[in-house]
Amino acid sequence: MAHKDPKIIEYNIKLLDCSSVDFYLHIDKKSQLNDYLYLEDIPKYSHVYFVPQFNIYWGGQNQIKAEIALFQAAFEKAYNYYHLISGQDMLVKSRDNFLMFFQEKEKDFLKIGREASGMMLDRVKYYHPISQTGLSRFQIGWRIGHMLVLLQKLFHINRCKVLPIYFGENWCSLTSSFVSFLLSKYEDGFIAKYFYCSGNADELYKQTIYKMWVNLIGSDNHANTSIRYVDWSENKASPKTLQIEDYDKIYSGNYLFARKVTSENGLPRRIFDGLNIK
Repeated sequence: MAHKDPKIIEYNIKLLDCSSVDFYLHIDKKSQLNDYLYLEDIPKYSHVYFVPQFNIYWGGQNQIKAEIALFQAAFEKAYNYYHLISGQDMLVKSRDNFLMFFQEKEKDFLKIGREASGMMLDRVKYYHPISQTGLSRFQIGWRIGHMLVLLQKLFHINRCKVLPIYFGENWCSLTSSFVSFLLSKYEDGFIAKYFYCSGNADELYKQTIYKMWVNLIGSDNHANTSIRYVDWSENKASPKTLQIEDYDKIYSGNYLFARKVTSENGLPRRIFDGLNIK
């Protein structure tokens, strides 16, 4: 899922280009799709597909819709794994190491925290119409949204009275088995009922549905660990944009992706060259 910096996607395509990997791209409707079309001609063995564009607002339901569109399009080709990454995530392992990692693990890499409560639960407990608009990033939008939540509390609104909600990281690597179940919960209307018109529910719906799946099949196959290097040291709503001086930190652990990067500094190029891609 991208809204800028097609060069990062180009690097990822070149790094992973092989007959075992294809790329499905959602480009924010506010971005110029023509800036990305050249990516179709980059790989020699992989294929690049574009899914219909949604207008994405931070925290809005269209992010979930775009994710589902990606999963649906890719699921038609029956892959073993589905990796949801942003346009600012970059591969930091060789293609062979990447493929071998998932052949050996065969787990769902989805961070799942404890059951949501308090403000985290409020994201889906109440309706958040402002999050579906561009006002969600501005103080006036936050104030209106806060007032709407107070009004819903007054009328005892609760969208998920009997549904335990779980939260975690949005970006993930999922097995075909779970993606099949995830898409079934879209098709039966469950995702729309509980997670549309919410606030930042992209960090909740997959985790909640995964817990449902575990209860259904009777076993838990997820690895509750991150395979992305992310730096939250700035204590902001979004992680730090990594710099060239972060290169050694990225390789200090067994990470497969670095988040988040930009082609405006030399880090992506250094990672790319360090993987010995000709």
